[in-house]
Amino acid sequence: MSEKVILDCDCTFDLPGCDVDDGLTIIYLLGSTNIDLLGVTLDHGNSDWAGVLAATRRLKEHLCLPFNYYFAPDTGEEPDEAARDFLVRMVNTYPHEITLLGTGGLTNIKRAVATDPLFLNKVKRVVLMGGNCFPLVINGHEVGELNFSIDPAATQLILASSVPLVIMNGHMTTEALFSQHFNQQLTTHLQEQLPTDQYRYFTTAINEWIAVQQRDLGLDGFCNWDITTAVYLEQPELFTAERVFLAANQPALASVGRLQLVDYSSRLVTMPAHIKDPLAFNNLIYRRLLAGLQGNKGAQ
Repeated sequence: MSEKVILDCDCTFDLPGCDVDDGLTIIYLLGSTNIDLLGVTLDHGNSDWAGVLAATRRLKEHLCLPFNYYFAPDTGEEPDEAARDFLVRMVNTYPHEITLLGTGGLTNIKRAVATDPLFLNKVKRVVLMGGNCFPLVINGHEVGELNFSIDPAATQLILASSVPLVIMNGHMTTEALFSQHFNQQLTTHLQEQLPTDQYRYFTTAINEWIAVQQRDLGLDGFCNWDITTAVYLEQPELFTAERVFLAANQPALASVGRLQLVDYSSRLVTMPAHIKDPLAFNNLIYRRLLAGLQGNKGAQ
């Protein structure tokens, strides 16, 4: 039986200077037979609300992807169903069955709790990408945190709840490298499989983001941060299985997305420290992205 999933994200796939990993996460989820993507709720983070909405629309339309997205009035548009209301409706339709992935600012989740105070009690589990335990430095460049620090009150709400929680933090996810070599393998295959306009749209966004990361961080590719949440759902054995205690209060969330760990508390969460098998990790992503882009769900 496939796992019911909602992705709350700040997709900026084709926005100049913005990350592509949320868009890749959507494509990954669509490519898995093990996952039933109920919908995507759009948050802020990598860009503002309106920028995320526009980028997601283009991603869906240009790549002909079969997913539904829900946004908030903060975009300047009035949605048919607000992201908050979709979240509440889904967890009440499928109590204790939905895994919630959070890879953006998490404001929609805070608003869902305000609408239904028992919202998180009805979620099966939450898997978040964000946070750090010490300064995150890549090739001598300190990298800012753009998820937990966007709406620290929303993050604190989830951390303080009793929902089963997995955190894919910034340190571990630097190991999820989408390298130039990996990109060349993927795009070579896609050139034979996708219509020309889809191929150009996808590869242009990826190549532009790789160029930004090479210029700013000296990386031969980019950190595929958010996709770790989707891979974890399918193959948690690809990650180490550390569990940590979180402090009740997290005063550095707002400034730098910093997580404070303690020796013992009532809040025990799973927070992997490493990807155990990077080759198997990227091979799985390769298959899922091909399947998601080709509309061939679950291709092996």
